[in-house]
Amino acid sequence: MDKTALSAQIEAFLQAREQEIIDHIGTLVAIPSISGGAEPGKPYGSACAAALDTALSIGADLGFVAENHRYYYGSLHLGDADEEIGFFTHLDVVPAGNNWNYPPFQCTRQGEYLIGRGVKDDKGPLVMVMYAMACIKELGIPLQHSLHLVMGCEEEQNMSDIMYYLEHTEKLPVFSLIADGQFPVSYGEKGMLTADILSPALNGNIVAAEGGSVSNVVADHASLLVKNVAYEQAREYLAGSNLQVQAEGGYIRITAQGKSSHAAAPQGSINAIYLLCHKLAGAPFMTPEDSRVLSHIASFLSDYYGEGLNIAMEDEYTGKLTHIAGILSSRNTGALQVNFNIRYPICAQGEEVIRRLTDKVTSLGFTVEKTALNPPGFFDPHQPVVQILTDIYNEISGDKEVPYTEAAATYARKIPNSVCFGPHFPNRRLPFADGRGNEHMPDECIYITDMMTAIKIYVFALLAIDALY
Repeated sequence: MDKTALSAQIEAFLQAREQEIIDHIGTLVAIPSISGGAEPGKPYGSACAAALDTALSIGADLGFVAENHRYYYGSLHLGDADEEIGFFTHLDVVPAGNNWNYPPFQCTRQGEYLIGRGVKDDKGPLVMVMYAMACIKELGIPLQHSLHLVMGCEEEQNMSDIMYYLEHTEKLPVFSLIADGQFPVSYGEKGMLTADILSPALNGNIVAAEGGSVSNVVADHASLLVKNVAYEQAREYLAGSNLQVQAEGGYIRITAQGKSSHAAAPQGSINAIYLLCHKLAGAPFMTPEDSRVLSHIASFLSDYYGEGLNIAMEDEYTGKLTHIAGILSSRNTGALQVNFNIRYPICAQGEEVIRRLTDKVTSLGFTVEKTALNPPGFFDPHQPVVQILTDIYNEISGDKEVPYTEAAATYARKIPNSVCFGPHFPNRRLPFADGRGNEHMPDECIYITDMMTAIKIYVFALLAIDALY
């Protein structure tokens, strides 16, 4: 079929289905599918199971073969060819966090934007992929490959969902697209290391600590509950700062508010754990022992690039290591625990990052616990498919982008012969002030026009992959 004629047919299909697409995204966003504790028959909890049931129902209504793989993941299949082209997305989301202007688990349309947790990462993209497949089906476009969409339920945490897929699937796709990033093609992802760093046991002013909500989001709030401190003394010391103080059951709670961001792109964020520790390390009412610990934690977080942890490094492909602290908590010994999320260059060794991190913090009396490595991913950018997909994106979007590498962790690092390809457009202006609107931020949003264009890009991408492989 002539490309111009096909393009017109795709656009007509999308115009007719736009509201249907938006409604399906809204149905999924309304389910707070934060991966949680296992329940009988539901490894990631009932909310993730409900989201998967809903997505499978939508797919079945669109005419795909839908299958639930014990609630680890679901799949939608189109076609009867033995060889498959894969698509991978996920249904779990990060917690809502704070500072939303719109309901996080309700898909709100504001002008030409959809707003809600998951519209961008990754429920919106999942529905977009469904409709790229549905478009091919409805237009009767012949393919020599089947299409296979995998919908995971624990991508935001440990990716055990996709490990289950890899362990149990009989045959991998000939090539796969991961719909969980920006166009055009991401061919490399930094390695990821999470580690809990534990302070020495404390017996000073600090009673308890809490901050953040999840490892891969910059903490936007943090607080310390302290004893033997007069309310007026604390208020006087904190006057003029952005920390708040309040009396609480005979103690004083001091709270810092920051600005969240995805751990893969912390530049411009404000870590509330850093604000809290940095300010209180110099407080005259803190004991020397507590001040020393708070000062060290602040030094660990004084930059985004690992200087304070002695793990700074970079390479030509993925640039500088970055790190954040996502969670602050306390032990019954009084010790403070900080969860660090580190994205290291693809040419580095994760074990070396752990060694350097451990050497640094142990020299200050801290210990490292519960390290978890997620190795980097890399796909040869000289493979023809990379340029083919890039050209398709640029031709349809009118952009002039080039393939790239990133710090985000997607299924692309786990799935052989895959790249992350959209569906988000680079350098698009958000309708909100800095710190809102992107993945893992409050008021997460997606531009409807770009969303519909991305579906069209996916249709042409599938046709090109089908011809190439």
